Amino acid sequence: MFEGCAFRRPAPRLWQMTFHARFLILESPQQHWVRNMPFGLKKPLQVDLGEMHEEKDKLTSFLNTKLKTTFTCAQNHLITDSETIPPEELERAVNKFVYHQNLNRLYFVSLDGRTVKVNKFKNAKKPEKKDKKPGTSPTFAHGF
Repeated sequence: MFEGCAFRRPAPRLWQMTFHARFLILESPQQHWVRNMPFGLKKPLQVDLGEMHEEKDKLTSFLNTKLKTTFTCAQNHLITDSETIPPEELERAVNKFVYHQNLNRLYFVSLDGRTVKVNKFKNAKKPEKKDKKPGTSPTFAHGF
């Protein structure tokens, strides 16, 4: 009589329709599923320090105070799980740190996905302090 009608699963929808004001938006189910995954696909925000590892502690405390989140140190990376901070804001804060520490002649900051990288310029050397040679003063040399 009822040949499996009650227990039959409905056929999967190939397209999902969304009504938005005057437009009909069609989405494939794969796009809808990926966008609404319960666990999310976002990687944590990272700061790759590169060769700037000696400034790791200062940068960590600077970012903790400026962005009001916690950063953890892992080898040569700083990692945060905050979902509220956009990567561009993290890049701006790291760039500000590099500028305030007068390291902008040696390092530059770039954004790659959700990773902020601190790169070193090629042939960049730390400025060395010039030792003054003991000798005659300029006023003495001019004959005052």
